[in-house]
Amino acid sequence: MGEQSVITGEREGAIPYTTKDLSRELSERRGVDTITVLPQKDFKIVVDGQEYEFTGPATVLINQD
Repeated sequence: MGEQSVITGEREGAIPYTTKDLSRELSERRGVDTITVLPQKDFKIVVDGQEYEFTGPATVLINQD
């Protein structure tokens, strides 16, 4: 996939990538950290002092550039 733009959905010409495919591609890029949360596990993300609570399963991609 490289640096090309990706359009998903059901529009004509859309590229049929799944969320899993896109997550895998993004997680392999420099500057992106990945955290995987198992099913039924609670986790919290804090952004600028604001807390967000979720329950897995989840893959969290963090862009650090």
